[in-house]
Amino acid sequence: MSGLTALRIMHVSTPPPETDLESLAILATIAQTSFFGRDMQTLSARDAKYNFGRLIDTARAEPVTVEKHGRAVVVVLAVEEYERLKTIELEQHAKAIGSGDKK
Repeated sequence: MSGLTALRIMHVSTPPPETDLESLAILATIAQTSFFGRDMQTLSARDAKYNFGRLIDTARAEPVTVEKHGRAVVVVLAVEEYERLKTIELEQHAKAIGSGDKK
């Protein structure tokens, strides 16, 4: 099963989030777990700061985890990937509302 298929299955099986913050946390977790079956690039906050151009270039190709004090704090991804994930989320939300499920 490809990472993309796993992403869709995971998103469908997750109950609708209560807040936008929870929604973004779910998207970050999904992105961090697997991106097309590979581990994501990881940068320290310091490396991200001093190599911002590299961060942007890498994030356009695949999501990048940025760590602070050894703990993942954000995932940076291309706007196209973010929009694709938001579209999936909105479709699932619309489907849940259409089937009578409550948020």
